[in-house]
Amino acid sequence: MLLKYQEFLRQLAILFQKNQKKGSVFITFKRTNGVAPHKKKNENKKNETHEYFCLIRATDGEKKISTHIHQRDIVSFQISYAGLIKENMSSLKKKIKNKNKKPRKKRSKKKIQTQLAKNSNELNTNEQK
Repeated sequence: MLLKYQEFLRQLAILFQKNQKKGSVFITFKRTNGVAPHKKKNENKKNETHEYFCLIRATDGEKKISTHIHQRDIVSFQISYAGLIKENMSSLKKKIKNKNKKPRKKRSKKKIQTQLAKNSNELNTNEQK
């Protein structure tokens, strides 16, 4: 459903709240001029001038919302959108780091070379059969 951008942000906040505990919200941005692409090759496209805008879509798998943002509104939208994203990032889980984890042992060059030699010998014996 196509909404004005203020209403889109309100509905997006509702989607974030609904999926805060479990679920995902997918957001896509697309530059478009609102005109379907023409398939004819002989058309003169130089005379056509279309104003481009940003089509933004959001979905949680069930509900779909979208809006158009024109160039004159992009700054105010970005400020509002950034604030909304920052507010709703609190439910993300931080990666748990294991402090007791032992560092990985480095393999010496000699071991690597012997392993490569074994692999090449196996390949040669397989080719001879």
